[in-house]
Amino acid sequence: MVCYGMIKKIGEPELVRYFLDILLPLRRDYIEDEAREYHCSLRVSVETRWKVAREFKEKGLYHLVNSMVPIRCRLPFTNQMWKISSRCMINILYFRTGFMRVQRDIGYDILANEEQTKKEKIMCINRIMRFSEIRIKEYEEILFDYLLFSDEGDLEDIPYILLTYSSDGQPHMDIIN
Repeated sequence: MVCYGMIKKIGEPELVRYFLDILLPLRRDYIEDEAREYHCSLRVSVETRWKVAREFKEKGLYHLVNSMVPIRCRLPFTNQMWKISSRCMINILYFRTGFMRVQRDIGYDILANEEQTKKEKIMCINRIMRFSEIRIKEYEEILFDYLLFSDEGDLEDIPYILLTYSSDGQPHMDIIN
């Protein structure tokens, strides 16, 4: 869009390319500096964080201190936001290659286990999150076993989640190994 607008104004495509070759690195450097400054501003020492917590305590502002959020966390998290963030960080681990597989019919009544697509993985994770807390712990145990044993190289006995589809197209998840 920028190129198109500049070509309409200047009228010379080669001149536009020349300007963009100069301007794009400058813009990238500016964005990187801005991002670095923002992320560095989030880093606060533990001493500073404890100092803020003590100030809240002295002023009687207990409602501003969240019991579940670690003291080292600089972002303004509430307890509920912290729970959601922690859950998302665990859910990211489910996307490891080889952990979530799907059984597909490759013809001649031969079934093969393949890597799930991202859409299938998201569907499976959403189904897991609808289970009870006990069932979620089961899936987490399988995930951590997979992470532990997948480094050893023997992939035959490593646990994984297998997605199958019934004859009417309904998805069904099984824990293998």
